[in-house]
Amino acid sequence: VDENYLRSSILKPEEQIVQGYPNVMPGAYSSLSERQLTGLIEFIKTLSDKEAPASDAQTASATVPNN
Repeated sequence: VDENYLRSSILKPEEQIVQGYPNVMPGAYSSLSERQLTGLIEFIKTLSDKEAPASDAQTASATVPNN
């Protein structure tokens, strides 16, 4: 995970938009403290190496009640 890319994407989401994808990051993240920003980046890094097994995703969607 490129921490500089994550930091830049969080603080200035409009600067590096991948072609074909909309800018959906809210601008409110620019007001995060350095501690909050670092914590968010560390959290994102924990997600980047994990994939939910297909069977878990199917089970989770099957157990959600329809309202």
